[in-house]
Amino acid sequence: MPQASMPDNESQRLARLAQLKVLDTAPETIYDQLAQAAAAICETPIALVSLIDADRQWFKATIGSSGVHQTSRDVAICAHTIKGSSLMEVEDTWADARFKINPLVSGDALIRFYAGVPLRMQAGECVGTLCVLDRVPRKLSQAQIAALCALGQSVAQALQERAARQQLSQQLAASEENQRLVIEYQTELISLAELDGTLVFVNEAYAHYFGSQAKYMTGHNLFDYIHTDDREAVRQHLTWGDDDVVRANGVNRMILADGSARWVAWTNRRLPACDGRAPLIHSVGRDITAQKNAEDALKESEGRYRQLYESTPAMLHSIDHTGRLLSVSDTWLEKMEYSRDEVIGKPSVSFLTPESQQRAVNHELPAFFSKGKCQNVQYEYVTKSGKRINVLLSAVLEYTEDGAPKRSLAVLQDVSDKHAAERQQRQAAHLLQVVMDNIPARISYWTNDYRNIFANTAFQRAFKCEGQALAGRFTWEIMGEGWWRKIKNIVDVALTGQEQWFEVSSVDDSGERMDTELRIAPNFFEGRVLGVFVIALDITPRRLAEELRLAQRAREQLERDAQELQRLLKERNEMLDVLAHEVRQPINNASAALQWAQRALQLSGTQDQLNPIGKAQAVLYGVQNSVNNILAVATQLSHQSEPMTADFDLDMLLSISAADMPETERWRIEIVNTSGIKTLHTDASLLRLALRNLLKNALDFSSAESLVTLKISESDQECGLNVDVIDRGAGIDANVLPRLFERHVHGYHLGRVSHGLGLYIVREAMTLLGGTVDMLATGPSGTCMRLYLRDSLR
Repeated sequence: MPQASMPDNESQRLARLAQLKVLDTAPETIYDQLAQAAAAICETPIALVSLIDADRQWFKATIGSSGVHQTSRDVAICAHTIKGSSLMEVEDTWADARFKINPLVSGDALIRFYAGVPLRMQAGECVGTLCVLDRVPRKLSQAQIAALCALGQSVAQALQERAARQQLSQQLAASEENQRLVIEYQTELISLAELDGTLVFVNEAYAHYFGSQAKYMTGHNLFDYIHTDDREAVRQHLTWGDDDVVRANGVNRMILADGSARWVAWTNRRLPACDGRAPLIHSVGRDITAQKNAEDALKESEGRYRQLYESTPAMLHSIDHTGRLLSVSDTWLEKMEYSRDEVIGKPSVSFLTPESQQRAVNHELPAFFSKGKCQNVQYEYVTKSGKRINVLLSAVLEYTEDGAPKRSLAVLQDVSDKHAAERQQRQAAHLLQVVMDNIPARISYWTNDYRNIFANTAFQRAFKCEGQALAGRFTWEIMGEGWWRKIKNIVDVALTGQEQWFEVSSVDDSGERMDTELRIAPNFFEGRVLGVFVIALDITPRRLAEELRLAQRAREQLERDAQELQRLLKERNEMLDVLAHEVRQPINNASAALQWAQRALQLSGTQDQLNPIGKAQAVLYGVQNSVNNILAVATQLSHQSEPMTADFDLDMLLSISAADMPETERWRIEIVNTSGIKTLHTDASLLRLALRNLLKNALDFSSAESLVTLKISESDQECGLNVDVIDRGAGIDANVLPRLFERHVHGYHLGRVSHGLGLYIVREAMTLLGGTVDMLATGPSGTCMRLYLRDSLR
């Protein structure tokens, strides 16, 4: 068994302990009360005031351990505590290598819990501990730790004040011996003085007291020997009328020859004039300095004790033999919402509920005054505002020298929150059980050794064990070996702290399919997995419904796809019909006529006559080219095929798009590229088609002398490109703006009418490219159309 090493200041510590002169003394009420308070606050059966001597620990106070007054130091747990500067707590001595084989731990005493605070003297020496013990493992709350430390300070203060009182008593005894000798040699201070204080006689004791001789003191003024702070009060005290003959007693400080101050009790009386002698003041004095110092020290000690008592962070009160309150702690006042003046002198039972009052008066108080102590008596107090507080009261009784009850020290533990929490816990447990039993999910809790602790009604019903005692049984005994083999490995993973979700499909005895969703959730406590919650839900109806919904959704999607296909086919056919019948046939006829006219003029005409024919053919060529493009796009749009994207040189693509315009119009196109982009990833044919239509519209519907700007810029959106086509025409009719990109919608510029397909084709092409087309502006000064290409930059 490892023993505690000696503190560094062991010799000074033992010397200070010896100076206290407290070892092997009789029990004293103050230490018993403080130990009782510690046990009550910390809710332990044992509390000790332990003093560590050279080879033993001796108990000045023992609560809950009667008959044991000391132990060997080598087995004392407190011998470890005195080496530290703060509270030492051992929650379980069996788990601590220092103490698990200690005979106080493993023997009959069976100490499983220990908490102790060092009793530190003013110079730093630790002479012992105030400790609490229990026979079961536990842990103190922060409030209990604070209270135990405060009580430890009170014990240390009481030990030091006890030693101070002993020293004062010794000094007083020595002083009394000196006074006896003085009295034997007539050492009372006797003087005669005139009314103004002039000394006319002093005895030798008086003169010796002030370090002088009688013959040298006569003629001096007695007020010169009085302390300056007391001089005026004494002067007023010794003022009499001419005809008075009075006696006046008083206590004041006198200044000796060495400058020190001493307390003297005086008996003064006025001697009337006699035989021509003036009235005199006759004074007899006695030095009471030691008595005065002892009284002051006692008052200071009592004041400190009261301050410690009142400021202790626990509900404390004391009553007299009639049950009236003598003192209360600040915490008591705070809890009860009173001031000290409102409660001192009041019967303590007046703050109880009627039920608690009746029990206190008829039973608890008589038993307390008979036995001299009580422990954990339940009372219900009523605060000033009417709120009820549940407390556990423990108290000890202090007696007078003749054995009569003097006063009590009671510790009240507020357990209102604890009672409320227990009530709520019971209600919550009942509600949880009701809820668990009324939900369809099968729920149980298993420990980490696979034992069942709880199973709701649904779980019991599923495994045909309703009404059986399941707590403590192994899970495979309840579920059967087959189910257990399916889930054991998963349960083991959950017991490592990883929550598990999975589904199990099975077929019951009747051949019906069953789908079960299982959730196995670990239960953590202080970082350890204590067990798992098992939640099983029959999801067969949900799975069947999901499969039905998926089938229905697939069928509906097929129907929608078929309808959309029919619509697209119809749309394509309509467009092809328009181009074939309304456009291509007249173009073909016009082309044939121009060819005939050209051949005729070549035989008989001039070059000037042939030029218009050439221009007409160029225009007709452009129209034919547009028609062919429209037909190609219409076919592509109808199939909604995926774009054929690749990397293209941006400048080349722009140049090709401009070259698609008539040769006579190309000079009007200005290309402005502010993006710095060189490569574009897109379907070049679709983008070229969109640009061809926008450029053609811009050239056709603006004046022949105006420019058309093709502007390229990076989009504010990530990896996007803007392509703007800007003309200086008369703008688009406001009536068609809402339907501008619809098929067969015509915009009017300079009195000319479009075919109504160009902007529709642009929109469809940009949709296939994953981009957009927007009209940014239109008006009398021109129109700006923007193509936006998304994710096209490389």
